[in-house]
Amino acid sequence: AEQPLDATRNDFDNAYFNALQMKSGVLFSDQALFNSPVTRNLVNGYALNQTKFFFDFQKAMRKMSKLNVKNSSQGEVRKHCRCLN
Repeated sequence: AEQPLDATRNDFDNAYFNALQMKSGVLFSDQALFNSPVTRNLVNGYALNQTKFFFDFQKAMRKMSKLNVKNSSQGEVRKHCRCLN
């Protein structure tokens, strides 16, 4: 059975962060974002302000698009993510 990560899985919104505040994160690693004092303020900020979440997400996507992705013979598809082939 499929387990959605938040109640509005087909919408792009901040419901994921609201769920973390209610201790309803599906994955342990997700809930750790709220449980950690290092990242809790980010979770609370995004839960409170969806516009900030959208803005920061947009900035992050732009930044990732500038990464020099290796492909073809320059890169490799790993059989196991933790190990080099």
